[in-house]
Amino acid sequence: MNKLSFYLVCMALLCGMWGCSKEVEGEVSTAEEAVKFTLTANYGPEDSKVAFNEDGLTMTWQPGDCLYLIDVVGVNSTVTMTTAITEPSKTASFTSKTSVLSGEYVVLYGQNTLDVDKSVEMSSIANLNDQIRLYGALTVEDGQTSAEITLYQLFAMLTFKFKNLPGGLTDMMLGVAASETGTPTFGYGKISQAGLSTQSSYVHRVKFSWNNGAEGKSFIVPIDFTGKTLYFFIYGTDADGKHVTYEFVKSGKNLSAGTNYNMTFDFNQATSVCTLGKSTVNSGAYVLTTPEHFRAASYWNNSNCSYSVEADVDFSGEVYFPIRTDALYGNNHTLSNISVNMEPLDYIGVLSKGWASNVSVKNSSFKGKDYVGSISGYCDSYSSISECTGDGITIQGASYVGGLWGKCRTVSKCSVTGISSITGTGQYVGGLSGYANSPFSNCFLKGEIAVDGGKYTGGIAGYFRSSGTFSNCLAKGEITITGGDYTGGILGYSYDSDTKITQCGFEGTVTGAQNTGGLVGYGRVGRSYMYGDVTGTEYVGGLSGYYNYSAHICYNSYHIGNTTGTGNYVGGIASCNNKGAYPPYNCYSYGTTSSGYGISYSLSSNYSTKNLTSEPYLASGVSSDNCNCGPEKTFLSKLSVINGDEAYSTQVWKNIDAQCPLLQWQADLLNGNIEIPGFGEEDW
Repeated sequence: MNKLSFYLVCMALLCGMWGCSKEVEGEVSTAEEAVKFTLTANYGPEDSKVAFNEDGLTMTWQPGDCLYLIDVVGVNSTVTMTTAITEPSKTASFTSKTSVLSGEYVVLYGQNTLDVDKSVEMSSIANLNDQIRLYGALTVEDGQTSAEITLYQLFAMLTFKFKNLPGGLTDMMLGVAASETGTPTFGYGKISQAGLSTQSSYVHRVKFSWNNGAEGKSFIVPIDFTGKTLYFFIYGTDADGKHVTYEFVKSGKNLSAGTNYNMTFDFNQATSVCTLGKSTVNSGAYVLTTPEHFRAASYWNNSNCSYSVEADVDFSGEVYFPIRTDALYGNNHTLSNISVNMEPLDYIGVLSKGWASNVSVKNSSFKGKDYVGSISGYCDSYSSISECTGDGITIQGASYVGGLWGKCRTVSKCSVTGISSITGTGQYVGGLSGYANSPFSNCFLKGEIAVDGGKYTGGIAGYFRSSGTFSNCLAKGEITITGGDYTGGILGYSYDSDTKITQCGFEGTVTGAQNTGGLVGYGRVGRSYMYGDVTGTEYVGGLSGYYNYSAHICYNSYHIGNTTGTGNYVGGIASCNNKGAYPPYNCYSYGTTSSGYGISYSLSSNYSTKNLTSEPYLASGVSSDNCNCGPEKTFLSKLSVINGDEAYSTQVWKNIDAQCPLLQWQADLLNGNIEIPGFGEEDW
């Protein structure tokens, strides 16, 4: 008799002895013993599970096995169920020690959490059982005490078999890379009533740890590789100490849960065999001269290795996987016709991460997510980058997107040329680099080049976090820069107050939103020029959109072109200087502004006569008066007003009616005194 029955009998006896005049509601106890829950479980049908029996394993429940009932809503506690079987059985009954409340459950074998953390490795049969995961969906109603369930595999399985394994091959590693989408890490997932929902991000390649045997197995999360090409690679060190890679190319499959995929790798029938030798040009670096060499370097993915490109390499018809490296020495060679389309992945370029110098990438396209560039997605080396070129390149990504680098440090003598396009849907987008940490010098854009981004977009760099300078940089040709807030022809945003753009030029159009400038969206400018139209919303300047430190926002610089803003604070040189910056001086502008203020929205009287403009007003309330210049009053005739330090020469822009003078350093370049890439080609 249970406790509730005993209690009711006692109450009846008492009522009979003394009488019960009234039934009191709520005084009857509901205490009772926990009702155990019984679950009869078996495996799924033979055609929907990994064929363990072929491997000498049994698909049976073993004494001591447990099942776990996990409430998918997370309200009820996890219930552990055990079995009383003493011998292996295909079907077994599992019993709980406690009641199972009503709800939606996932039944698990092999673990007691809905989260799956599954590393990628090869295992022997001896420890394969430790990795088995089975699941099933269960609905429990009020008062239900038993149920039957069929459990299914969560994972697919790969069985690797090796034939003609070369003697003397050590430090072996096996892995796979997939075209276009990349490869999921296979490492983490979430179990639901519908099965396993993978949460892992995609990577360039996945490696399986090696068990040094002639056969190995690995559980992996289900993944559909239909329509993809899979590049399996096995590499190691041969008897001579050289790095050898065997590549096996296979068509992708839909890797379904509960299926075992047998894969045989015959080393005598590899798709390609690649041996990387050491360079005599760059000591310690491995030589790259073929597409297979580049793929081998990518598979190795060793950040401590360096590589030396010692031939021009054409990748037409070849798949390319980005390389992780310490350094890539280009030796002035060209890598052409590379096509990388890995939109789900970060760190896309010839290098995923790493430093490179003296290399050109030509007629190539790179598509990824964040950190995308033709040379390297991410370069955090303190070594100076020089003489890298992207010629006829197409770059697409989200944030940290650049023509050469997604993010980098010190750069000099680098360029993007030809018909090129750099597009980022997010922030930090630049013609050379999306984000930069150190100085840029002697860099240029030349050709038909479009840079299109969001917040922080610039012709050379989108965002600059350094106290250094942007010097001797030029964008010249059919150059269009289109962005959001903080957009500039050379630089989108300068983080440090000491940074300035100096001796730079931009020839093209700039279109942005708030804080848009012909040279810099936010920052200061000296001894530089912009030739073209600038358009934004508010805080728009022909040279600088905005600056907020106690220094001159612009000096010894000029803008030839129109400046248009749809809001307040628009100037032919700078938007305004009423937030801390000193006004422009020794500057001139030739063109129209939507505000009518040819220099700045505000301009103190001390600097009014040190600027020239073709507009009727230097600034708000400040008439240009004697400084007004145009076809009848040329800038050249008024040069003495602003040329106290001889910033300007007597040479003038060709075909400009106002006879606008050049800066002295421009004239020096034209006379051949300074050699800077991109300058000195104007026909005078």
